Amino acid sequence: LLSVVFGLLIDLFNFMLAPIPATMPIRVFCFFLGTGIMMTGISFFIRSRIPILPIDTFVRDLSAHFSISLKKVRTCVDVGCFAVAAALGLVRFGGFPGIGIGTLISTLFMGSLVGLVSARIDDRLKIEPFIPACNRLIEE
Repeated sequence: LLSVVFGLLIDLFNFMLAPIPATMPIRVFCFFLGTGIMMTGISFFIRSRIPILPIDTFVRDLSAHFSISLKKVRTCVDVGCFAVAAALGLVRFGGFPGIGIGTLISTLFMGSLVGLVSARIDDRLKIEPFIPACNRLIEE
């Protein structure tokens, strides 16, 4: 359900941003603004243990299970997804539709940025369930 809502929100924002001229400075600004919002949101979801998408839960659990830093696991998973998307695009379309420099930058640095923001969150906030009885469910 969350994945469907996530997809619908992406479509909504694409529709809302369509009238804005796509000049390079605006595209760069939107890229950095979106990256900042996304890394902060992912960090809060991971720290609160509320999965926004299965991939976020997978990354969090893989990191905890193997005692590997969140940023390393996130970067490895992102690079793997990027490689699969690039390979499928190459096979199906003979190129890389939808994969640009922003996708590559996000792939390489989102894990480190999420790890950095997550560490800041841990330093400043203590995130607990709103309903204390739910803590047992989260810890298991």
